[in-house]
Amino acid sequence: EIGRATFSGIDAGNARVHMHVDLDGLQIDRLTIGDIGGGSFSAAGRIETKGNVPRGSFAVDLETTKVAAIATIAEKVVPERIASAVRILEQVGRAKLHGTLDVAGDDKTPATGARIAVTGTLDELRLDAQARLSGDWQSRSISVVEMNATVDATAGSLVKFAKLDEVVASGNGPAQLKASLKGPVDGDLTFDVQVAGEGLAAKLTGRGKAPATDRIQGDALVEVREAHLKPPRPGPVATGPGQLPFRLSSRVALAAGALTFDDIDAKLGASTIHGRFRIDDASPRRVEGALDANVADGRSLLAIAIGLPQSVKDGPGWSWSSEPFSPGLFGRFAGEIAFRLGRVELLPNVNGRDLRGTVRFGGDSIALDSAGELAGGKLAGTVTFRNVQDGLDAYVKISLAGADAAALFSGAARPPVTGLLSLSLEGEATGMS
Repeated sequence: EIGRATFSGIDAGNARVHMHVDLDGLQIDRLTIGDIGGGSFSAAGRIETKGNVPRGSFAVDLETTKVAAIATIAEKVVPERIASAVRILEQVGRAKLHGTLDVAGDDKTPATGARIAVTGTLDELRLDAQARLSGDWQSRSISVVEMNATVDATAGSLVKFAKLDEVVASGNGPAQLKASLKGPVDGDLTFDVQVAGEGLAAKLTGRGKAPATDRIQGDALVEVREAHLKPPRPGPVATGPGQLPFRLSSRVALAAGALTFDDIDAKLGASTIHGRFRIDDASPRRVEGALDANVADGRSLLAIAIGLPQSVKDGPGWSWSSEPFSPGLFGRFAGEIAFRLGRVELLPNVNGRDLRGTVRFGGDSIALDSAGELAGGKLAGTVTFRNVQDGLDAYVKISLAGADAAALFSGAARPPVTGLLSLSLEGEATGMS
């Protein structure tokens, strides 16, 4: 019996062990820890070691309200190639799991086979997972793995576990995630992940590698057949019609910490989007790409970028919120993205057409260069925003040539001006809202 001990900074107490070791192997009649990481742990089983390879089985039970503490211990003992998977558990609060390990082999070869099964709950998630491992006992290596897992929960719980709850709208109806992984550990592993539930339907299939001394890499096809995104602008949360239906098909590649989306075919609300996009895991994240959309809400895109809160206003027209700017996208990204927009709303009832340009992210600045058509005229402009201590600095330089003046006031019953309009505008502004 052990009253109190510390393992990797985690206090454990009330431990009891009753075991027997002989030439034939290890027998654990009872191993219990009444207090470890805010929970309890128990194990029992027998492993025979008298042959070329071990044989036997173990059963383990774990219940804790501090999963992050247990995950911290696990990260230090598991191979680096799966440590990132263990880190996912750090966001879980409580767990109640039952696991079994069965090891089999023969006395003629060092080949070993193991079966692992884990069932239980992680917060609101119900887990049922099985894995088969094949390897060589003498070299202490695993050569082939086959894993299948099912997670049942509400759609909202799955979205939250994936850390997508700030972007993806979801309900409380039932949902299920199924995942499979198969192949040689040091070669190409094939995987299949599917999510289905209330308002959710997505699939990810492909192959990848998890080198022992390098970063995970792989290629896959992602398909989002049904999802709804939350209104992107900060401010009052909309529901129902305010949510944007979303669908996506794209080839995805992961290499050197960078995620690349090619052959993008997406539908977001009324917009159809095609192109490519790349983002890495640096700080700030470096982005690059080229996107083409048939229609876009220019005012909302600008508001997202600079952190302009959504104002509460009834009726048509453009309203400007008096709330302070939020951080927006400043400091989060670096790089540039080329774009082409078939039709984009620039002002209430005023749309630009065939707008082409580049948006550049650089530290505390966001710059936009673009050219296109507005009211039948040629539009060109540069807009730069800088995040400063006192709020936001803006620099604007715009030129418009040969535009139909009446079309710029199309919302009026009788346009106040007619004819062709050409102008140039350059200015600077500073403000906190």
